[in-house]
Amino acid sequence: MEILFVLVLMFGLMGLAMALETPQQGTLERNVEIADPSVFKLIQELQGLKFEVLAGAATDTNIAVTGIAIDDTILKCLMVEPDDGTTSTMLTDVTSETNITSAGNIQLDTTTTTGKQLLLVYYDKNP
Repeated sequence: MEILFVLVLMFGLMGLAMALETPQQGTLERNVEIADPSVFKLIQELQGLKFEVLAGAATDTNIAVTGIAIDDTILKCLMVEPDDGTTSTMLTDVTSETNITSAGNIQLDTTTTTGKQLLLVYYDKNP
C-alpha cells in the first residue's frame, strides 16, 4: 500500500512539475495566473523532488545515485523485496539508516540489501 501511495505521488508531482514553466514567476505554461506567489515557490521546490530505483548492496557499501549531493535531503528509502514463493512484495522502511556518504553515493548502516531493490525519494537542493 505504501509503495502505491509513493508511486501515485511521484507520477502526480512529476506531471505537475513538467507542466509548469519557471522563467516568469506566477504564470503557468498556458498563461494562467497563479494568485499566490507562495504557491509558485512551492511548485518550484517540488521540481527538486527526485525518485530513484536502485540495486541493493551489502551493509556500509556505497550505492551509486547519480546527481545526489551531500547537502540533499533523504525523504524516504524503502527496501523492496519479493515475498518468498508468492507474487506479493514486502516493503521495509530503511530511511533511518540511509545516509549520503559522498557526492553520488548513499549507504545503509545496518541492513544488507543485496539482491533487493531500493526506492529512494530525496530532495535535490540544487536541481
